Amino acid sequence: MKQDMNKVIKWENLENGGQEQLTITQTNDEILFSSSLEYIENHTLFHIRYEVKTDLNWRTKEIYAENVTNGKNVYLHTNNKGEWMNNHGEVKELQGCIDIDISVTPFSNSLPINRCSWKENTPKNFNMVYISVPEMTFHKAEQSYTLIHCTDKEKVFKYESGNFESFIYTDESGMVTLYPNLFKKI
Repeated sequence: MKQDMNKVIKWENLENGGQEQLTITQTNDEILFSSSLEYIENHTLFHIRYEVKTDLNWRTKEIYAENVTNGKNVYLHTNNKGEWMNNHGEVKELQGCIDIDISVTPFSNSLPINRCSWKENTPKNFNMVYISVPEMTFHKAEQSYTLIHCTDKEKVFKYESGNFESFIYTDESGMVTLYPNLFKKI
């Protein structure tokens, strides 16, 4: 994604209905990802907003996520040494996490995909800050990505976390185009 960093991406939520619009803006020293999304869960429409700041190598610096529907939010920032803080100080249970994963968006899968170099059929394991929406809670989660197939236009990854696994398709810039049964770029 290094060639065009000022753009808008939209996804459809295939599982729960709804859409997301993500705006990507690059400055001289960071990338800002701002999003607004709506989806339906248990007959309730949720409106979520989030902002993620990374350095130019896609290392997460901070995350602010807000459930506009119920007023709950999460704010975390890191020193890029695997130590995370919130407004109350260090969050020790997140020690060692580099990336974040927000449960209701395919965007956060693009963070490790763009941050790392990949070789086909070589898995990479990550400790992630997993943010559960709509509750706006977080915990450390182990995840694995394996590049399965790569062309000039598309990359296919196998994603695993706990008992869940799926394929994730990205475009040439590393942004998710299809997360089967969950999200599709529109």
